[in-house]
Amino acid sequence: MAAAKQSNTAVIIVGHVTKEGMIAGPKVLEHVVDVVLQLEGEALAGFKVLRAIKNRFGSTTEAAIFEMAESGLRQLLILRRLY
Repeated sequence: MAAAKQSNTAVIIVGHVTKEGMIAGPKVLEHVVDVVLQLEGEALAGFKVLRAIKNRFGSTTEAAIFEMAESGLRQLLILRRLY
């Protein structure tokens, strides 16, 4: 992380979510990142929901719904104030 900050480079860390919905592995992983995003959806379903679980710089009460198209994910809707 120090090298990324010195070079002003974005780092993407892909993690695993347990059955209980918690980020697997060391809890420190959540503390070193600025944003935790969760992409949800069934493998064969056409719709995916992207929501922020942690966002140091903005709201976590928003989600976006995407549809899988032949050209890739296509944004359908942004939901605000989910809670």
